[in-house]
Amino acid sequence: MLRKLLIVSCGLALLLAVEGNAKTTYTIKPGEVLEYKVMVKTLIHGGNQTVKVVGLEKYRNRSVFRIRSKVTSAGLVNQLTGYTETEELLLDAEELYPLYLRRTVLEKKKSKIEEVSFDYGKKIATRVYSKNGGPNEQTQIKLPGIVHDGLSLQYFFRQVELKPGQHQLYFYSNGKVKTISYSVQEVNSKLELDCGIFSGYLEVQSPGVNITLLLANNAERYPLVIRKLSDIGKFEAKLQKVF
Repeated sequence: MLRKLLIVSCGLALLLAVEGNAKTTYTIKPGEVLEYKVMVKTLIHGGNQTVKVVGLEKYRNRSVFRIRSKVTSAGLVNQLTGYTETEELLLDAEELYPLYLRRTVLEKKKSKIEEVSFDYGKKIATRVYSKNGGPNEQTQIKLPGIVHDGLSLQYFFRQVELKPGQHQLYFYSNGKVKTISYSVQEVNSKLELDCGIFSGYLEVQSPGVNITLLLANNAERYPLVIRKLSDIGKFEAKLQKVF
């Protein structure tokens, strides 16, 4: 009942992602692994990314999916930066929004670690952040409604019907929550990747947070290409393998 009330109240405050949140036939699959080749500045093979649905578990008496994403630098980028980024995410098992995240970034002698726990009942997120081995800094962030981060969006957009046009949602990044706009359009051009050839796809763009997703226009809605800004610059991940 509480979950329904939260979703309804958020819908009144903001058109959240897709009006009515009508769902596709996609269901999240424990054990699914997506492997990506990461290009930096669109030209350099800068690293590799693995995104895995670790499994279904309980968190604060709720069923959640644990998602693990890891980016490791390669080649020249690795020599220069030694970059590793790991995110652990707990998604509500029904609506696929985050209840907890932990993100770690390591780069040579630098490090950033953040943990965020989202309490939608109290409308508060608690963030613990540390940098370069320094002391933990704890802050609280007001939640205007259900939020997403870059990783949770990849699963949320696979679950909901994406209607062409402009939409809005609440987005979390670096200790802040803000309203972002994003557009959806169907593209009928052919897209060739190592994992296969796709005759069409859905393009989701949010210029305000510099994120673009190309999603397979089929039942699985695989994120085929992910473009964003990262700590190592412009980042483009192209799907190579699905397990």
